Amino acid sequence: MKRAVREAFVSLVADRSLPVILVTHDRSEAERLADRIVFIRRGRVEGKAEGAPAAVGASEEIEALYHALIDPMPRDLPAERVLVSAFWTLVESPLGVGVAYTPTEGRSPDVTVTGAGGLRGRFLRELAMRVDSWQLLDVAVGMAAINAYWNTPARAAALRSAGALRDVEENSFIRLAPALKDKTVAVVGHFPGLERLGIGRLTVLERRPRPGDLPDSAQEAVLPEQEVVFVTAATLVNKTLPRILALSRKARVILVGPTAPLSPALFHFGVDLVAGALVTDGARLWQTIEEGGRLHGAAGA
Repeated sequence: MKRAVREAFVSLVADRSLPVILVTHDRSEAERLADRIVFIRRGRVEGKAEGAPAAVGASEEIEALYHALIDPMPRDLPAERVLVSAFWTLVESPLGVGVAYTPTEGRSPDVTVTGAGGLRGRFLRELAMRVDSWQLLDVAVGMAAINAYWNTPARAAALRSAGALRDVEENSFIRLAPALKDKTVAVVGHFPGLERLGIGRLTVLERRPRPGDLPDSAQEAVLPEQEVVFVTAATLVNKTLPRILALSRKARVILVGPTAPLSPALFHFGVDLVAGALVTDGARLWQTIEEGGRLHGAAGA
């Protein structure tokens, strides 16, 4: 329905050459439809950007990115069970358990996972295709299904043997901090403890800014000037990653977090390093998340 309304809107504007002001909370929609974009927060202008055609290319690129992750997945691999908790979404396949961030933005009690109660036993690839949705809970299920293929012990072993994967227990920021002391660094998403790492010139962009952070709408001005950009993989769920990658073409981009697929396909889309999570004991992790626990430090991951 949303796509049909959008197409009708574009046709009407084109036919009548009307100037139109579109008010929306959907950034991807603004980027797809608008010539000029103004970001407003609490009544104040916080940034400006160009819309199409650059953003149209980004929209096409994220579709290509998702499908580069999905295409290698077998068509007959089942999803054995699905869990959508307050913070994390899990999908289990015969290969292992995949994890994705459960989105909280704009969620209401009326929004639920499509087909809830009938997902167990569906093909993993079918669930993965939900990343094409704009219902973000469905996208979370799709990303967890993708990770139930990529972020598994067997896939990790294959990547290790090819020299493409290194097992590291410590936080990726801590590991990379010594090389960042004289760099301009932006972090998309607030990660605790960054200010203590001695990173050179650090800017944190956050959808819900804390003291010292900038709102994520400032990315239009900030990201093109950076040498290194860390991006939370939650951007694969809320679909803001394509614009971030487009703005960070001059930077070294590191995709971080449990939602990040351990797939070399990401390197073709502007990601230079992936710091994700590997589930080693699916049963223990499943119980922890099912009972309301945190993923960080949980047994089995």
